[in-house]
Amino acid sequence: MFKQLSKFRHLCLVPVMFSKYVRESGYRQATLLATRSLSSLPPNDNQQSCCSFADVLALIEKERARMSETNPLFPLLRDESIPPKQRLAFAPYMLYFSIGCPDILTYWMRIDKPEHELSDIEKRVNTFVNEDNFHYNFYLRDLETLGWSLDKFGSTGGLLRHVWASESSSVRLLMYEVVSSLRRSKDPLVALTVVELLEAGLYDLFTIIYKHIAKAPNGIPELQYFGDAHVNLEQHHTVTSWFSGDDAPSLSISDNSLSPKTAQILPDVVKDVMNRFDAMYWTFYEIVKKGPNIYPGKYNVKGTPPIDKITKDYEEIRVLDTK
Repeated sequence: MFKQLSKFRHLCLVPVMFSKYVRESGYRQATLLATRSLSSLPPNDNQQSCCSFADVLALIEKERARMSETNPLFPLLRDESIPPKQRLAFAPYMLYFSIGCPDILTYWMRIDKPEHELSDIEKRVNTFVNEDNFHYNFYLRDLETLGWSLDKFGSTGGLLRHVWASESSSVRLLMYEVVSSLRRSKDPLVALTVVELLEAGLYDLFTIIYKHIAKAPNGIPELQYFGDAHVNLEQHHTVTSWFSGDDAPSLSISDNSLSPKTAQILPDVVKDVMNRFDAMYWTFYEIVKKGPNIYPGKYNVKGTPPIDKITKDYEEIRVLDTK
């Protein structure tokens, strides 16, 4: 399946940036930021440019913590009474998110200038692109491990309909929100904020799966995207802060002031992207609750349905008992 799906990677226009693994016990980053104000950034251009990147990181952590405490997916993923493959039933719905990574990194985030013309922040953004834009390979291998072969989708058309399935629209909307955020300003601090948002938004998903599925006694040790192969690379990111501890790279620029325009933009960027993450995880929760596998026959659609009705509603989905 890895080779088969690789043929379709160019069809997915947007990314996933998985984050550096830390123990689920929590963010050392959050502890450090707790000494700073969690107040919102300036609401308009009339205020002085007195807010720093630390305020942005603090706001991201505040939104992440809210999502972590309220989204029902995370306790479900921790529930080891549910078979591991059932808890990962959402994995094929991450296809659009995961395989589009090189596109968003390369065409929307990377700053194309000669190296000597790049600012320090621009270099950080490009470094992240170079460190993260090949990790989709681990995702493809995990799909094979979990049994999601091309045959399971019934046809090439079935696979492509799955990528744009109605029930995974929240995944695509998150990706479109990321692109929209990057288009709002050419200030590299906006791009760096998006990097931090992607890392923070994925933190709970990956750390919980790593602990309760990849490393659990009755888990799936062969996992790569959700397991050691990916984690070992992510532990050596040189840019982002959420999984790096007290020496987090972004902390070295945390005192950077924001321009009035950027200070006005970033609170909305943070909240909009994190809300999209939250919606995606609610979708994953519903998928996991449906059973170990969602029958792919529904992707063999007859007729010409509009894009928002490309697959059947949840109530019409057949569930296979794979035990």
